[in-house]
Amino acid sequence: MNRPSSRQPTAAPSNGPPATTPGKSGLVPVTLLVGVLLLTAGALSGYALIVSGLAVASFVELLRVIAELILGLWLISGFEHRTTWWLATLTFLAFSGYSALRFFAGKATCGCFGLVHVPPLYTLVMDLVIVAGLVYVKPALNSATKASRARPILATLLTVALTSLGGWAIYYFRPATLHSSGKITGGHGVVHFEPAAWAGKSLPITPWLHAGKLLNHGHWLLVFYHHNCQVCIHAIAGVEKRLSPQQLRHLVLIELAPFGPLPVHLLPKPVRHLRLGQNRMWHCAITPLLVDVHDGVVQQTRLYAPGPWSGF
Repeated sequence: MNRPSSRQPTAAPSNGPPATTPGKSGLVPVTLLVGVLLLTAGALSGYALIVSGLAVASFVELLRVIAELILGLWLISGFEHRTTWWLATLTFLAFSGYSALRFFAGKATCGCFGLVHVPPLYTLVMDLVIVAGLVYVKPALNSATKASRARPILATLLTVALTSLGGWAIYYFRPATLHSSGKITGGHGVVHFEPAAWAGKSLPITPWLHAGKLLNHGHWLLVFYHHNCQVCIHAIAGVEKRLSPQQLRHLVLIELAPFGPLPVHLLPKPVRHLRLGQNRMWHCAITPLLVDVHDGVVQQTRLYAPGPWSGF
């Protein structure tokens, strides 16, 4: 009599690859990539704020830069996968919405990489791709293990490096002041000046104007303006309308950064157009501003006001 075997049947070996959680293999690369991108954007935006002068930067801009740097370091460290995933996803959803608004508004740049101009359509596509990548790796969050020791160390080193570099940049590019004597004190950042204090003194900006020595002889009317200031545009048109052809030869339009084109009709042939720069950024509290200069000495300064105006 044959006795039944007590051995249990064994399952046939599988030749296929072991089952993996969807997105698990991409969790680390995606979070690292997003972290590096946020650090890059934060660093470029922070540099732009420092160079242009922290004193004229808005609180919201500073807060955005700080948040980008913190979230970028958090993603690179690998700490608290779930929390950082949600924060990163919501952040890039917000970024995509902002890029879409900039695109449909016809803006030339997204304004999210500082002085580097990137079309908003490009950043919109990039933001949506990042959101899709984060959604793809979400299932891996449940099985994600503790981050390796290398990632927190890397995040710490980056924090120290960014803090040191940021501290040096803030000190080096701190705002400066142009005094009525012509001396600049402070750092290498934005130069602040107040023309109201120039009356009766030599024009202090002459060394920083291309062909500025021309103003040392004769009688001149200077108009300080920004190209994207509608009040400035109206002021220039109003001044030119009230000047005779001979007086127009002594009108000088001085543009402050950021530079851009003026309407062609505001630049008749006799009018001179200069830019205040020479590798520095300049900031005047109020524009448009009119300055009368005779033989290089400031006679008076005044704000432009619509209506009757005596000119020279």
